[in-house]
Amino acid sequence: MKKLFLIFLLGFVVVTGFEIYSFLSPQTTDRKQPIKAVIIDVKHGERFALIAENLVASGIIRNARMFYIYARILGQADKIKAGEYRFTTVMTPSDVLNVLCSGISYGFPLTLPEGFSLQQISAVVEKFHEGYGAEFLALTKNLKFISSFGLPPKIKTLEGYLFPDTYLIARDATVEDIVRTMVKHYQGVFNSELKKRAEEVGMTEHQVVTLASIVEKETGAEEERPLIASIFLNRLKKKMRLQTDPTVIYGIRDYDGNITRKDLERDTPYNTYRIPGLPPGPICSPGKEAIRAVLYPAQSEFLYFVSHNDGTHEFTKTYEDHRKAVVKFQLDPKMREGKSWRDLKKNQLLKKQ
Repeated sequence: MKKLFLIFLLGFVVVTGFEIYSFLSPQTTDRKQPIKAVIIDVKHGERFALIAENLVASGIIRNARMFYIYARILGQADKIKAGEYRFTTVMTPSDVLNVLCSGISYGFPLTLPEGFSLQQISAVVEKFHEGYGAEFLALTKNLKFISSFGLPPKIKTLEGYLFPDTYLIARDATVEDIVRTMVKHYQGVFNSELKKRAEEVGMTEHQVVTLASIVEKETGAEEERPLIASIFLNRLKKKMRLQTDPTVIYGIRDYDGNITRKDLERDTPYNTYRIPGLPPGPICSPGKEAIRAVLYPAQSEFLYFVSHNDGTHEFTKTYEDHRKAVVKFQLDPKMREGKSWRDLKKNQLLKKQ
């Protein structure tokens, strides 16, 4: 009888041990098996038992009751926080509990490309969360809200200060959460090193971001940004107007995609064909490389550039060379003959950059 009891006890210990080992192991242990990922929404006040059942139904854990007991033993059963969490079948029960207690919801990607304006960013936010776009745009122009960030003084919008990147945003994030995340990222990029450099080159942070936004819009070729920046800086030193189309376009309320001579003659704060120096603020969100290009520009004597129509540019030092470059790269060969330089300028076949 005693021998039979020992056999039963041994069997019980083996079976229980196997069950515990099985419970503590991930659902997927074979590297050849596909890994399954699921997102589970844990609501405020939701019962632990229901959370555990959802995890079982989703294939993340094996046993809801054992999961509850395990959480109790670890003292985590009462520490579960509401949120939207991502789990995979290679996670152990310990991993799952840590996620549930973290309160860090799974982020959904929201991508802001370099060179997007506030208007364009608000459209991206609207696609991410319907109904957020208008509120987002209003908040980025709220002076009281803007003043809470410690950004350069007297700025009237957050144009240029929402850093372009791919963000992982919780589904329940508010518009304010989203804006604060973007501004915080910008402040992490424009760090003490760059602020010190701005002082060394005699520029304010706002001036740097403003010029960087113009550089960002003028070229998509990363290697050209320091040269483009050097041209604008050279112009500023010589008291020349920047004469850059992206700023003109930014100042047009309903731009239809076609810049005209009339547009170049408009009186707006952003028309750098008419105003001296920099416009009042950024025209888009520049990336890190555009910012660094302004602070660490190429050393050049160039004053002009014209597009090759392939994303790159021709750089020249004199206006005469610039005219030749424009005729070469911008003017239709069929239109070159019989056209004087005065005709070209008059008909807006050529514009100084």
